[in-house]
Amino acid sequence: GNGEVVNIAGDQILCKDVVKSSIRSPFERDVVQHFDSAETLLDFALLRLGVDTEAVNHPILLTEPLCNPNQCRQRMSEILFEGYGAPKVAYAVDSLL
Repeated sequence: GNGEVVNIAGDQILCKDVVKSSIRSPFERDVVQHFDSAETLLDFALLRLGVDTEAVNHPILLTEPLCNPNQCRQRMSEILFEGYGAPKVAYAVDSLL
């Protein structure tokens, strides 16, 4: 195609004329690498949870893999605090929950 990147999530995937081989996850080896796509997933998840306000008015708990790179956690925190207005963000290692 034309190289255009389109971020879609959830039911939108069923409606798009997309070749399955061109679908990419925001994760590589369980670590977020594509933060624009991760934001699309956050938008979708929060909307499904009924959060339709400009800011998230609740603390957010995210799971992450063991030894998640600090720059990934920092970027995700930046997105949650600045983009979503989250009052608090906490991380837990997914295999320990």
